Amino acid sequence: HRCQEVLVKEIRNDFELEVGRRIDRHLAELRVKANHLQAMLTAAIERGSFEGTCSLCEGYFSRSSHTA
Repeated sequence: HRCQEVLVKEIRNDFELEVGRRIDRHLAELRVKANHLQAMLTAAIERGSFEGTCSLCEGYFSRSSHTA
């Protein structure tokens, strides 16, 4: 019975470590994306307008009713 308890505890610890590693990887990926987005937004703010880069947002930010 004691061996089973120790084994289950080790499995849980290993699982928690793997989940933690996955979370850390995802957070790192999100930081990279957030930094990229922040740079893009900063450039748009500094320019004062943003023409858009796709058919859905093209010109949206340059219309007077949607300026920041």
